[in-house]
Amino acid sequence: MLLFFIHIYKCGSWIWNSKGEAQEVANKVSIDCLKLLEGELEDKPFYDWKSLGSVDVVLVPFACWIYTYEIDDTCSVENEYPKLITLVKRCMDKECVSKVLPDPHKIYDFVGDLNKKNGVEF
Repeated sequence: MLLFFIHIYKCGSWIWNSKGEAQEVANKVSIDCLKLLEGELEDKPFYDWKSLGSVDVVLVPFACWIYTYEIDDTCSVENEYPKLITLVKRCMDKECVSKVLPDPHKIYDFVGDLNKKNGVEF
Protein backbone atom coordinates (compact mmCIF):
# COMPACT_ATOMS: atom_id res chain seq x y z
CA MET A 1 0.00 0.00 0.00
CA LEU A 2 2.80 2.40 0.86
CA LEU A 3 4.36 1.95 -2.57
CA PHE A 4 1.02 2.81 -4.16
CA PHE A 5 0.88 6.14 -2.31
CA ILE A 6 4.52 6.87 -3.12
CA HIS A 7 3.56 6.29 -6.76
CA ILE A 8 0.69 8.81 -6.42
CA TYR A 9 3.05 11.40 -4.96
CA LYS A 10 5.55 10.88 -7.78
CA CYS A 11 2.75 11.29 -10.33
CA GLY A 12 1.79 14.62 -8.77
CA SER A 13 5.37 15.83 -9.00
CA TRP A 14 5.54 14.60 -12.57
CA ILE A 15 2.37 16.54 -13.46
CA TRP A 16 3.58 19.95 -12.38
CA ASN A 17 7.22 19.44 -13.40
CA SER A 18 6.49 18.49 -16.99
CA LYS A 19 4.74 19.86 -20.03
CA GLY A 20 3.14 18.54 -23.19
CA GLU A 21 3.04 14.81 -23.80
CA ALA A 22 4.90 13.93 -20.58
CA GLN A 23 2.33 15.87 -18.57
CA GLU A 24 -0.52 14.12 -20.38
CA VAL A 25 0.99 10.74 -19.49
CA ALA A 26 1.38 11.83 -15.86
CA ASN A 27 -2.26 12.97 -15.78
CA LYS A 28 -3.42 9.62 -17.16
CA VAL A 29 -1.39 7.64 -14.63
CA SER A 30 -2.73 9.81 -11.79
CA ILE A 31 -6.30 9.38 -13.01
CA ASP A 32 -5.81 5.61 -13.13
CA CYS A 33 -4.63 5.67 -9.49
CA LEU A 34 -7.66 7.72 -8.41
CA LYS A 35 -10.00 5.38 -10.29
CA LEU A 36 -8.50 2.44 -8.43
CA LEU A 37 -8.96 4.17 -5.07
CA GLU A 38 -12.54 5.16 -5.93
CA GLY A 39 -13.37 1.61 -7.03
CA GLU A 40 -11.97 0.04 -3.87
CA LEU A 41 -13.99 2.39 -1.70
CA GLU A 42 -17.29 1.21 -3.21
CA ASP A 43 -20.10 2.43 -0.90
CA LYS A 44 -18.18 2.11 2.35
CA PRO A 45 -17.93 5.09 4.71
CA PHE A 46 -14.23 4.28 5.24
CA TYR A 47 -11.90 1.79 3.57
CA ASP A 48 -12.24 -0.62 6.51
CA TRP A 49 -16.05 -0.07 6.64
CA LYS A 50 -16.52 0.99 10.25
CA SER A 51 -14.05 3.70 11.15
CA LEU A 52 -11.00 5.68 10.19
CA GLY A 53 -8.26 3.16 9.41
CA SER A 54 -4.70 3.03 8.19
CA VAL A 55 -5.58 3.35 4.48
CA ASP A 56 -7.73 6.41 5.20
CA VAL A 57 -4.95 7.97 7.28
CA VAL A 58 -2.43 7.46 4.48
CA LEU A 59 -4.83 8.84 1.85
CA VAL A 60 -6.04 12.00 3.61
CA PRO A 61 -2.76 13.98 3.41
CA PHE A 62 -3.03 13.78 -0.38
CA ALA A 63 -6.31 15.67 -0.11
CA CYS A 64 -4.32 18.77 0.77
CA TRP A 65 -2.65 18.50 -2.63
CA ILE A 66 -5.87 18.29 -4.67
CA TYR A 67 -6.01 22.06 -5.16
CA THR A 68 -2.50 21.98 -6.64
CA TYR A 69 -3.37 19.02 -8.88
CA GLU A 70 -6.56 20.68 -10.13
CA ILE A 71 -5.27 24.18 -10.72
CA ASP A 72 -4.60 23.62 -14.41
CA ASP A 73 -8.29 22.70 -14.90
CA THR A 74 -7.55 19.38 -16.60
CA CYS A 75 -9.50 17.37 -14.04
CA SER A 76 -11.90 18.08 -11.23
CA VAL A 77 -11.25 15.45 -8.57
CA GLU A 78 -14.47 16.39 -6.79
CA ASN A 79 -16.58 15.89 -9.93
CA GLU A 80 -14.77 12.80 -11.21
CA TYR A 81 -14.31 10.97 -7.89
CA PRO A 82 -17.18 11.95 -5.58
CA LYS A 83 -16.85 8.90 -3.31
CA LEU A 84 -13.21 9.67 -2.71
CA ILE A 85 -13.94 13.30 -1.88
CA THR A 86 -16.79 12.27 0.42
CA LEU A 87 -14.36 10.01 2.28
CA VAL A 88 -11.81 12.83 2.54
CA LYS A 89 -14.45 15.20 3.93
CA ARG A 90 -15.60 12.54 6.40
CA CYS A 91 -12.01 12.12 7.57
CA MET A 92 -11.47 15.88 7.75
CA ASP A 93 -14.50 16.15 10.04
CA LYS A 94 -12.39 14.39 12.65
CA GLU A 95 -10.43 16.94 14.64
CA CYS A 96 -7.45 14.60 15.01
CA VAL A 97 -7.11 14.72 11.22
CA SER A 98 -8.04 18.29 10.32
CA LYS A 99 -5.82 20.01 12.86
CA VAL A 100 -2.60 18.44 11.57
CA LEU A 101 -2.97 19.03 7.82
CA PRO A 102 -1.62 22.07 5.97
CA ASP A 103 -3.69 24.60 4.05
CA PRO A 104 -4.02 23.51 0.37
CA HIS A 105 -3.29 27.06 -0.84
CA LYS A 106 0.01 27.07 1.07
CA ILE A 107 0.97 23.82 -0.63
CA TYR A 108 0.17 25.38 -4.01
CA ASP A 109 2.32 28.41 -3.17
CA PHE A 110 5.13 26.12 -1.99
CA VAL A 111 5.07 24.13 -5.23
CA GLY A 112 5.05 27.36 -7.25
CA ASP A 113 8.06 28.71 -5.33
CA LEU A 114 9.90 25.41 -5.70
CA ASN A 115 9.27 25.35 -9.44
CA LYS A 116 10.48 28.95 -9.81
CA LYS A 117 13.72 28.01 -8.05
CA ASN A 118 14.11 25.11 -10.46
CA GLY A 119 13.25 27.22 -13.52
CA VAL A 120 9.98 25.41 -14.23
CA GLU A 121 7.01 27.51 -15.35
CA PHE A 122 4.03 26.86 -13.08
